[in-house]
Amino acid sequence: MLCSVIYLAGFIVLGASPSEKLVNTFIWGWIILSLGGSGLHIVGFHMTNNFKGKSKKVASACISAAFGASPAVFPIWQLLNQYAGVSLQSMAQGYSVIVLLVGLTNFFVQPWDKVQPGVPLKPNFKV
Repeated sequence: MLCSVIYLAGFIVLGASPSEKLVNTFIWGWIILSLGGSGLHIVGFHMTNNFKGKSKKVASACISAAFGASPAVFPIWQLLNQYAGVSLQSMAQGYSVIVLLVGLTNFFVQPWDKVQPGVPLKPNFKV
């Protein structure tokens, strides 16, 4: 959860900075994003320890694939910025909303019981 908040903070820094101050805050936003993203990657691999046998390999491969595909949004941002005139701030604000919604969804759906290997997880959709 902490890494998700750090990751969200990076997009908020990028989205909240005015155009004239973007040069000063851009590097700090990317540093915050890199810290949160790296933490999420490490947490994902630790989560795979809850699986046994072939399931552990499948879970690890899925996390690697998701993490490897995650930077695909940034070339799309570059195209939108160069050819459609969309500002970095508005894209970061929109992406912040998406990250916040995914984080809230995970917070309310995740099981609050202790995760144990071999015990099936049952999501709780009660809010």
